[in-house]
Amino acid sequence: MGNIIQKGLLTIFGSIIAIPIVIVLGLMWLQRGEHAPTFYVRVSVDMKVNDQPVHMERVITCETIALGSGGLESLGKRSYTQYKPSPIAFGQRLPDKSAVMMWTPYECDREEYLDETNEIQIRARQNAPDYVPRIGWTSSYSPIETLEYYIDRKSFTHPKTRIKDIKIHSELVSRRDYSPSKADDFIWFSGTVGQRENPRINFEADYALVLNESQWRGLNPILDHELDKYQIASLVVHRPELNENSPSYLLRSMFWELPKNGPIVSGYSGGGVSSRKLADNQLPRGFGQDLNKHQSVIQLTERELTFDIIQNNTWDRLILRHKPRYRPKSGQIKPPYTEKSYLLGDQRIDPIENKHFSRFIYNPVTKNIYEINRTTFTVYPEKDNPLFRDLKKYE
Repeated sequence: MGNIIQKGLLTIFGSIIAIPIVIVLGLMWLQRGEHAPTFYVRVSVDMKVNDQPVHMERVITCETIALGSGGLESLGKRSYTQYKPSPIAFGQRLPDKSAVMMWTPYECDREEYLDETNEIQIRARQNAPDYVPRIGWTSSYSPIETLEYYIDRKSFTHPKTRIKDIKIHSELVSRRDYSPSKADDFIWFSGTVGQRENPRINFEADYALVLNESQWRGLNPILDHELDKYQIASLVVHRPELNENSPSYLLRSMFWELPKNGPIVSGYSGGGVSSRKLADNQLPRGFGQDLNKHQSVIQLTERELTFDIIQNNTWDRLILRHKPRYRPKSGQIKPPYTEKSYLLGDQRIDPIENKHFSRFIYNPVTKNIYEINRTTFTVYPEKDNPLFRDLKKYE
């Protein structure tokens, strides 16, 4: 009798313990990720750099990352996840002491297809035909002083472009057959990716966005009247008494409304393919950008205290140079380039000596308006990275 009671108690006790375990396991199953487990893709890149063939190949790890708060509201629901490619940037040293680097041109996207036996299979989704990779090139990788940054479709179509004939192919592979690639010395090219414990290095470039007359004429009579008074190329003055109708304010709004598709230069923001986008069959966004077809960008060539504005309707590349971190003095409101003059053709344009600095230049001959800009590309290389031998020089 005692054994029966003892077995009964053990059964009841085991059931009490088993019920919450079953509930927890059930919830874990219900909250399983929307993505399948980690998979691997071999990415092959072929291009010509200075007319020399370059081949790079990496086995990318597409790891499943859970997203969302994970709070009570997510109980009983499948986890929102995304695939994160690793490494997110890679590069290669070239025989002439230069180097080429790029963001990983694959966002861990897959698709179904029917094979020759009419069976459903899965393969790596190739990039869209108009995919724009982000690529960098440096003439000397030890130490790196200058970066040529290719991010726009125009960059790869210029007649004298340094980088061309880019071909990218991705295919699913098994870890049994291929070892996943580790991060190389070019991982820093991904930009601001949370490596804040490493040294901070800035590469900068000055450029101008351009509006032609057909893009600004007739939009505001105040601006039309102001610019019609200019006889020579000049900085567009700021008239504080006009408040929001000041010519410089009006131009700021016009340039702001241009479809630039984000900043000219920015750190890595791909992040892989989310399960929700995958479910909606959305193609991943290209890492590069395509400026408005009516918009042109002009690189400003710095020469001592002068910027040359060389008019060219086709943008080849943006040349970024290492610059010390700019630390404004107390009360200083000017950007670091306000005291420089501008050379537009043969005409020198001097800065306005007052606190109302204008970054807009109008040329009455061509009827073009130029907005002067500066972009900064911040990277965080490892302290022992051989591409940056003298880090104190950079910080």
